[in-house]
Amino acid sequence: MYIAIDSKNEDLVGAITYWRLAGGANGDDLNNALRDSGLSDDDLLKLTTPRRALRRAMQERARGNVFMRAGRSALKDGGLYLVRQTADAVDQSPVFDVMVDARLSTAGTPTFQVDARFNPDTDDDVEASLNDRFWHHVWHVTATDISSWLIQQARACDAVSLRESGGVYFIPRDRLDAWQQRVETLHAETNCRVHMVPAMDSQQAFDAVIDAVIDESTMFTASLQEDLDGGELGERALRSRAEQAKAHLEKLARYERLLGEAAAERLATLREGIMDQQTNAIAAALSVAVAS
Repeated sequence: MYIAIDSKNEDLVGAITYWRLAGGANGDDLNNALRDSGLSDDDLLKLTTPRRALRRAMQERARGNVFMRAGRSALKDGGLYLVRQTADAVDQSPVFDVMVDARLSTAGTPTFQVDARFNPDTDDDVEASLNDRFWHHVWHVTATDISSWLIQQARACDAVSLRESGGVYFIPRDRLDAWQQRVETLHAETNCRVHMVPAMDSQQAFDAVIDAVIDESTMFTASLQEDLDGGELGERALRSRAEQAKAHLEKLARYERLLGEAAAERLATLREGIMDQQTNAIAAALSVAVAS
């Protein structure tokens, strides 16, 4: 029997989702498709930065006794190196020679200085190849980039993780259409596949989801309390923590509406704790503002 997975099916509490990613995609094309589907710029993939593109292009050439290394000035000028390790002919001690010196200009364009000893027995134009791969990575996103985006978007759709290690998430019923919007666009533009399994309104589904919500809330409160106890946050950071607490309380309220009174009872203590933390963060921010 086919079960419709959408927000109108009240036999569902939501859907269990996971994905299998294959290859990458042209990030600009994918973002245009996501924008055309109705998503805002805040929900698009972050394209590869020139620095990351340079690192990926160089890393592709690192194999065997050739390693990629960053110079001390890498954070300033993007300097990366391919270094070949050999053994000294006399005492067999390691010898390191820079085969490729790669830099980024202030405009984000790369330059490559290639030692003539690098691939001397082939017709491979290392400089041209690295330059081509750099621009490929500037415009393309990898499966890892897409995975990070999916996790971010799942959270935007009120997801909770059903496994401690991640990878399997629950999307509540009222956010299924928004999640499907992202999934359909990804399917149209890439070879990646996101699977959705209906989670029926049952005791088993309730137990799995409420446990996931409790785990997420417990981790949130522990992290927030650690930040507040540190006493090192400024006014802006403290107000940000208060906003995070507010957003989490709103998420808890949505799950309470979805799962009913039994969920509200299970979440009551956590809700009260987060409310106290929100109040403490606001009070601390006011104290810092007054003191300054």
